[in-house]
Amino acid sequence: MARKLEHYDNIFAESNIDKFVIEAVNAQSLFTTISNPYVGNKKKILVEIAKAIYENFEYNNIRTVCDLFSGSFVVGSFFKKLGKTVYSNELLLSSYMNGVALQKSYNHQISASDWLFLLNNKNLNSDKFIENTYAGKRFTHNESVFMDNYFANVNELYGKTDNIRLCVAFSTIMQFIMSHCFVGGRLNNGQVIAALEHRLQHQRNNNCEMDFSEMKPFCFDCGDSDSYLYNLDVFDFLNQEKTKFDLIYIDPPYGGQQSDYASMYQFFEEYLSRKPYNQIDYLREKSDKFSKAKKYKDSFSSLLNSLPKDSSWMISYNNSSWADIDVIAKMVGEHKKNVVVKEIKYSYKYRSSDNSDGVEYFVIGQ
Repeated sequence: MARKLEHYDNIFAESNIDKFVIEAVNAQSLFTTISNPYVGNKKKILVEIAKAIYENFEYNNIRTVCDLFSGSFVVGSFFKKLGKTVYSNELLLSSYMNGVALQKSYNHQISASDWLFLLNNKNLNSDKFIENTYAGKRFTHNESVFMDNYFANVNELYGKTDNIRLCVAFSTIMQFIMSHCFVGGRLNNGQVIAALEHRLQHQRNNNCEMDFSEMKPFCFDCGDSDSYLYNLDVFDFLNQEKTKFDLIYIDPPYGGQQSDYASMYQFFEEYLSRKPYNQIDYLREKSDKFSKAKKYKDSFSSLLNSLPKDSSWMISYNNSSWADIDVIAKMVGEHKKNVVVKEIKYSYKYRSSDNSDGVEYFVIGQ
């Protein structure tokens, strides 16, 4: 979750404001209503991203956008809402499913009868993975039993026939869990899910366990433009996808404090994979390229070397990152003739108080 320290008091101050910026303001207002407290999400600075694009690119020439580290999928979905063809990629399975729900749910809504089945069917094939792993630690017994049963119901209903609704169903419960169990403040052993006692005592929950009957199937109208979603390591994606992108938006983990997203969302990856974290192969092998200090600069250099040179680039970065912004800009300059760095004041609630004067950078390469 993020907190903007400074916003534009008058976004329409420029005399020649483009229709694009007005559309961006309207689109941002839609995305801020989504209950998706993904750490580091950009839904409160979409207008600032739009302004940077408006000021530095020929907007009408941007037809295809690639959101390379999609995370919350808000930025890619924002461009989709603005009518662009969007390609989004994310390593974490839980984030990928949230992205599918965000971009596809409007045309693949869960029916009332399906929803009653998901909530109420007592599934004899429940594997009790959450009950055996988390009951009494992060969830109550009743919560754990429901989550295992719901998982079995989703797979029974959609597992072999409807991947989109499967993603919508799982995104629905993940967002519901986050809204109750991510209570802010310090992470719990690196995870966003709070310990059971702390979560129950939080004023948001008032010593009450989650009532899953309050869940409603997620649905969001993300516009009619085409979108393609991938659940791959970033280098595998770039090697596989050969579409010519007009603009590549790059929002990698910033390094520094609390940028190990795989660890932060450990529970959701375990929930979907039905394995302990250290047994999930794609996390063990792929997730530390941008979360380990010793690998960060080399990984970032390899990333820039792998990007298509005929695309324009826009990189989000932050002043709490491991690499200095001047270093990042210089590295981009080795590939692009024209490099511009924009900055806004912006900070993240989950980061420590020493970043209360946070700065978000947009590094633009053409």
